[in-house]
Amino acid sequence: MVRERAEGNPVAAGLFVLAAGFFVGSMLPASERESELTRRAQSEMEPLKEKLTETGESIAGELQQSAQQSLEQVKETATQAAQKVRQEAEERAESVKAQAQEATAEVKEETTTASQRVKSGAKRSTAAVKAQAKQAKSETKASAGAAKSAATSAAKPTATAPAKKKAPVAKRAPAKRAPVAAKP
Repeated sequence: MVRERAEGNPVAAGLFVLAAGFFVGSMLPASERESELTRRAQSEMEPLKEKLTETGESIAGELQQSAQQSLEQVKETATQAAQKVRQEAEERAESVKAQAQEATAEVKEETTTASQRVKSGAKRSTAAVKAQAKQAKSETKASAGAAKSAATSAAKPTATAPAKKKAPVAKRAPAKRAPVAAKP
């Protein structure tokens, strides 16, 4: 079975032989020469190991310091942005408050002006009505005076004309007043 697979795939066969050799070699005890080379390699690698450890610790320290500085910068930027947003919000609130006060003052001024116009118009209307009533009263008095004068002259006998009986004076019916509409 192994032979069939090896014939179809020579790379797999080579890897299998290499793995088998490594396994057999690891089962055998190390030779004197191999042990000596291993000790020498370890002693030569020790300074490299220490240097690599120091370099790694130094790089880690620098990275930690850099990360700490970056974190502080991010915190500072976020704090500044929050302060700027709060300041802009306060400024906008003050602006809206000022606009509301201006609008209130404008509405109050317009209300006062409109009230004055209405009062002025009412006074003019009242004066006009009074003037019309006074004129009507004087016209009524003049008409009554003329009617009385005419009635008096008609009642006096003239020397040339014989005296006549007084004609009965028709009484005027009192004027009907229009009903007053109820105020809303």
